[in-house]
Amino acid sequence: MRISSIPHSVIAFQREMSEPHQFYRDTEWQADAYAGALLMPAKAIAALERRVDRITARHLQETFDVSYDAAAIRLDNYRRRRESLLKIK
Repeated sequence: MRISSIPHSVIAFQREMSEPHQFYRDTEWQADAYAGALLMPAKAIAALERRVDRITARHLQETFDVSYDAAAIRLDNYRRRRESLLKIK
């Protein structure tokens, strides 16, 4: 069956009925994470972090001209990644 012929209500219902999964396996989360990394590169965030005592989502929003939600998601992902790298060392 062509996906374009499936009613939206059926697709939305199926998504809610699917088994729970880790947040990083969610396609919406993956798309948000990719877009955030593209618009707000880690090296640029690190450079901003060196100039500011405590970086916030508002800093990212103003620096990269993105929505507050996008900045908050990116900052959370950036911090998680940095913490996981520090644990490895």
